Amino acid sequence: MNIIVNISLYALMILCLNYCGIQVGNPHDDSDSQDDSSFSLSLSDAAVDDASNVYLNVTGALLLVDENLALRLNTSGDLPKYIDVLALNDGSVENIVNGYRINGGTYAGVILELDSENTGKVIKNDGTEYPLYLESKSNYISVEETIEISKNSTFDFNLHFDLRQSLSFVEDPDEGSYYLMQPVVTPLETSKASSIEVSFENRPKGIACLYPTEDFEELHSANEYDESFEHSEDTNEEFGVLNFTPPPKDERVTSSKPKKKRKPSIDQGQSSLACEYAVASGFIQGSKVGFYYIEAGEYELRVFADGKIYDYADLIVAEEGQKVEIDSAFLNELDD
Repeated sequence: MNIIVNISLYALMILCLNYCGIQVGNPHDDSDSQDDSSFSLSLSDAAVDDASNVYLNVTGALLLVDENLALRLNTSGDLPKYIDVLALNDGSVENIVNGYRINGGTYAGVILELDSENTGKVIKNDGTEYPLYLESKSNYISVEETIEISKNSTFDFNLHFDLRQSLSFVEDPDEGSYYLMQPVVTPLETSKASSIEVSFENRPKGIACLYPTEDFEELHSANEYDESFEHSEDTNEEFGVLNFTPPPKDERVTSSKPKKKRKPSIDQGQSSLACEYAVASGFIQGSKVGFYYIEAGEYELRVFADGKIYDYADLIVAEEGQKVEIDSAFLNELDD
């Protein structure tokens, strides 16, 4: 009799574990062989002129499977955390997710969660501090980008913010002035990201802007979700909750990709404000400047330094996933 009761209790326990959200066995096994893929997520940024710090109060991250399902990712570090995105303009990154185990397949993007009561803040160069809000006071930044993760692979994904295009100052005498972020983000698989480092012969002090060789403007549109993607309906006890319904689209702010324009003519480029639609910009420090997490392509370089404008004469070609190093670059001063 005790044997029958024990077997019944064991069967009931297994049934409950499987249907109460805890899967017995390997939750990443969707075939006869184990899929041991992993996903990592990091943030980076390019420089801006008029702020010393731009903080996002990050609380978590989701990986979109489709419009109605997301994976809540176990995050690294001590989130929630104020992350100074502006400090990530020298090739450094802030890791949000480190090696989260998932099934390989096609995903539809990521959602960065911010604190709903305090999304962020901007500190100006003079020390003045302003709150940072998303549109409609949302606390979700949605980056909709098709992500293809091969079986048994490691996938590192970077969200490269363009704060120059993302931020606008809003004067509000009633509620108080603030910065509005309409996120402009280049999502890149880390292994495919390129970088350019330039050292100058004539040691200018200023800001350098990297331009494409032709105008490019892509308003990011929502992806067609892959309805055929197979996902687990269970909870992974070791690695975190897999099933999660993402916030409705009207409650999150969808990022756009940067607008990129060719280097302006001299009469349009009298100040570093011309960097607004550059691919990237950076401060020249110790006669060197770097541009990181950029897409492969052909680029031109302009420098605003010491009240003057200079051009680098040669075309810069960045191959996918490669680093370009230019030593003793000579700059031609442009006439007014």
